Amino acid sequence: MSESARFNTTYADYNKVLRTWFVAFGIGVPAALLLDKDARELLHTSCSTELIIYSLVIGTAIQIFLAFLNKYIAWCNSYIILNDESEEKDKVEVNELIEWIANLTEKIWIDVVGDIVTIVLFGIAILSLYRLFL
Repeated sequence: MSESARFNTTYADYNKVLRTWFVAFGIGVPAALLLDKDARELLHTSCSTELIIYSLVIGTAIQIFLAFLNKYIAWCNSYIILNDESEEKDKVEVNELIEWIANLTEKIWIDVVGDIVTIVLFGIAILSLYRLFL
């Protein structure tokens, strides 16, 4: 395995784990709050309930969007590679959209920005919950 492939595999593994944790946290916290009667009552009377819920839902939605985006980026790259290696005379041409999506592989800033925004949103939710429950 080449050095580049090894780093790409490592990145993909960490990316998958981080997304799983973000989504689990973003879904698990509201579920836990809704299952606890005292927490539910406290949230119901709080003025920061919407901020907490929106922060968790938007952060989770960002992570799900990034997971979908990374999935389609990988598919487009795979499609281009398979198409380039094909020896068929009438192979399907790769269109501009597929090339554009495949080129997003090099745009690490998309993942970084999405993760930072998620961390900020989850931080807002956690701080709001601490203030509410303390």
